Amino acid sequence: MGRLWDFIDVDLSSLKSETVVEMAQYSLRFPPGINDVKVAFLVSRDFAYGLSRMSEMSSESKTSIQVFRMMAEAEKWMME
Repeated sequence: MGRLWDFIDVDLSSLKSETVVEMAQYSLRFPPGINDVKVAFLVSRDFAYGLSRMSEMSSESKTSIQVFRMMAEAEKWMME
């Protein structure tokens, strides 16, 4: 089972860079085993896509994270 973070209707333009780093490290707070899932970020705006990609690339967790613009693509990836 994967996790989907839906940011389609969210304006992320007011986020600070520290918040992006915090998002990337969010899953490190959980005990081992809980993070053995895929996490998909679903976005529609270019700015949100860029921030989410920064979060994806800066994560230190072993959780597999990817950013998508289409729900169908995110769902397909989580099912693989």
